[in-house]
Amino acid sequence: MKKRSKLLSGSIIMLILCIIFSGISPLVVSAAKSKNEPSIKVEVYNGNTAERINTLFPWFKITNTGDVPIPLSDISARYYYTADGNKKQRFWCDWFSKGDTGMVTGKFSTVVSDAGNIDSCFEVGFKSGNIMLQPGESVEIHIRIAKEDWSDFNQENDYSFNRSAKTYVAQNRVPGFVKGKLVWGNDPAKTIADVASIQLDRYELTLKVSESARLHATILSLDISKKDLIWSSSDTNVAVVDNNGLVSGKKEGTAIITVSTADGRIKDTCRVRVIDTSARGIFEGRIKDAVTHAEIPGADIRFYREKGQGYEKSDHATSDPHGFFRIPLPVGNYKAVVTKDNYIAAEIYLSIQEDTTTYIPDLYIVRNKYAGTGTVSGMVKDALDGSGVKGLSIKFREGINATKGKIVAETVTSKSGRYSVDLPAGNYTAEVSGPNYIKEHFNIISIGGRDTDNQNGTVTPAMKKGEMRIVLTWGDSPQDLDSHLVGTLSDSTSFHIYYSKNEAYSEGKKIAVLELDASNGYGPETTTIYKDTGGTYTFHVHNFSARSKTSDKSLSSSGAQVKVYREGSLAAIFNVPINQEGNLWTVFSIKNGNINPINRMSCVEDESEIGSRKK
Repeated sequence: MKKRSKLLSGSIIMLILCIIFSGISPLVVSAAKSKNEPSIKVEVYNGNTAERINTLFPWFKITNTGDVPIPLSDISARYYYTADGNKKQRFWCDWFSKGDTGMVTGKFSTVVSDAGNIDSCFEVGFKSGNIMLQPGESVEIHIRIAKEDWSDFNQENDYSFNRSAKTYVAQNRVPGFVKGKLVWGNDPAKTIADVASIQLDRYELTLKVSESARLHATILSLDISKKDLIWSSSDTNVAVVDNNGLVSGKKEGTAIITVSTADGRIKDTCRVRVIDTSARGIFEGRIKDAVTHAEIPGADIRFYREKGQGYEKSDHATSDPHGFFRIPLPVGNYKAVVTKDNYIAAEIYLSIQEDTTTYIPDLYIVRNKYAGTGTVSGMVKDALDGSGVKGLSIKFREGINATKGKIVAETVTSKSGRYSVDLPAGNYTAEVSGPNYIKEHFNIISIGGRDTDNQNGTVTPAMKKGEMRIVLTWGDSPQDLDSHLVGTLSDSTSFHIYYSKNEAYSEGKKIAVLELDASNGYGPETTTIYKDTGGTYTFHVHNFSARSKTSDKSLSSSGAQVKVYREGSLAAIFNVPINQEGNLWTVFSIKNGNINPINRMSCVEDESEIGSRKK
């Protein structure tokens, strides 16, 4: 027995000498531990093994190889690497086999070591609690590490990196500790200094309006308490934060929440996105130069949502290279301000409805070189016969669709229904009123030093109870747009009113008529429904000038507008969809007295079949 022991001892000595002279670091193994002494094994593999990468993915599996349970909070493991720069780093725990990833802690340290390719260390650990790792039990943690500027790491020669591993492997270059004592692997650090930092548990956070969530800050190597931290928001209109890190969403937008030391030297941030989940609609338009009619790219459109007696900042859009913009907005009333370098700012007032796209006719803005006073003129026409209406009062307000606010000028229509007014360059809304006519509004533009004519308006005479009137207007091109009202009566019979057949009857009584047909641009074309018989009605606009074309956009760029009046007041306004092909605009339907937006563009070859089932 003694001879055998000596032989075994000699073998061990020779093995140790071989290890030492071969340069291999000795491995600390749990088998060397005495009974009842804590022992763990650390296995690791890298979730991404690319040589250059902006995120490290060290994934850990820690097993209790001893005979006694170990409090999870006593266990830690270190991953050594090079930071490849001095940017602040942060980590995320993507998965924790015990459940709540918030239980996982991490800290960064700078390292001095004789081993190559080490200047940094990430130490994974666990918050205090009553979770025990039982003998033979394992826990898995998936970690991500990135720099604040998302610059690359070169992990190829990092000390703890293992390119070849495709699953967890025992890794003596990722040392494990229990209560700070090395119990697994080889720790290469001669000195290790924790990086003084504050780290939030979230890098990004999404909240709904009026929703709250708490950010948790971890203080590393700083002699301060959490009560000493300073919390702030970059935009308190979007999100606010209290002294305990509770963030509350106020309105849609983005804000940066910052937590810092009192001197601001050490800090961390979280990007908070607040979304409004209330009903939404879409606003779409195009910005053009008022003189050249050229499309304007890069125009800024800022939206302010009506709140109480004022407006609060909401969102913004930018016109694309062709002058178009499209933006979803929560339902409500808005003021939008359009700005562009070297142009006069324009204001527009609009209303967003649920699941509806609101279009605006081409929005023209005036270059600064055309500032000054210009003359605006046009005619106000009767919607029923197209004649000019004399003696109407016209009041002007700044802005597009501005139906309230300060009046900046007034005039009265002449005997022929014409008006003329001098106004500073910009966009305005004209309010027209007079005896026996429904109050009306239309938009105009003034260009300094110029007389801008054909800025026409239409007024509709007072209506009887139960009547509905549909008025179509457009610009100077195309010359001929046609109104089409297609309906199905309660007895399932159908009718189609347009220039070729301008009346519809039910039980011998006239129920609808095309009052006025226009074919020389501008309109109006007017259709009156005298009685709703309980059926379904659909209103269409057909581009007669492009009746043989299937890929034409002239209807879409015509500035066509449809206004619907009911019993003496304006019930709805529709603007033609922009930048769409088609010679037929299906505008809306009426069912059970309700006006339902459709706003669909399509093509039709035979106008007599508009609205028919054959189409």
